[in-house]
Amino acid sequence: MGFGDSDVLKNERPSKDLAWWVPNIDHRITPKIREILETYGGIPPDEVVAHVYNIREKAWNIRPWPCTGMGQFFSSSLPQHTSYASVLSLLRSGAAHFLDLGCYSNLHGLDLVNHWDLGYDLYRDRQTFNVEYIEADLLAPPSSQMRAVLQGKIDIFGATHLLHNWDWGTQVRAVSNIVALSKVGSLVVGFQVGTRNEGVKWDVDNGKEKPAFHSLGTFERVWEEAGRATGTKWSVEGRLREWGMLGYREGETAYLGEDSQILEFAARRVG
Repeated sequence: MGFGDSDVLKNERPSKDLAWWVPNIDHRITPKIREILETYGGIPPDEVVAHVYNIREKAWNIRPWPCTGMGQFFSSSLPQHTSYASVLSLLRSGAAHFLDLGCYSNLHGLDLVNHWDLGYDLYRDRQTFNVEYIEADLLAPPSSQMRAVLQGKIDIFGATHLLHNWDWGTQVRAVSNIVALSKVGSLVVGFQVGTRNEGVKWDVDNGKEKPAFHSLGTFERVWEEAGRATGTKWSVEGRLREWGMLGYREGETAYLGEDSQILEFAARRVG
């Protein structure tokens, strides 16, 4: 597995022996989720559970991501973010644009591999969900299509469980490409795996190839480095939070180590 590559799980066999595969995700189908699937998606009540597991199986076979294996795709993390109220206010104004990285009106989605067709299948809303999706590599310089659609137009970038997939240099490259689409005042918000320890926690199975988890201090340094490379300035804030805040059950994230927590962050372009 190359942690400097865009597609870090491209060659990972979708085995159900992986530590983040949870066989039973019935707890993710909460009454609220069931109501959405039944009333919004039009799925018969007696078909909801089978429908969810079928979609998860298809997604797992595309790429065996932890959020798929744990059924985390139903957990909306943004409302738990400290910046949520201001983000929501901007979006409700009708003038702001939101780019969801690593995938309403005025919503754009960017991902390396197309998972959004399964999203349409899950909620059965292909004809009604107004989103512009772009299949692209965040580690490559923005294409002419991306620049035409996105450059200078995005007010808020969502980047949850994204940057921690790569090594330090690759994270800086990814952030630099986000910066290339930003404007002064743009806000990048999200969550990723963090550590209570000061400094970077390196993946012990790969020597010092992959900085798996950041403290807030090292995460700030990534943005400082990207800022120097792009001639921009960023103000970065963040805090560590408990896994349960995003709906993870005790033990589900044990494979990440005892010192791992969720790093909530907000980076704003100030120059």
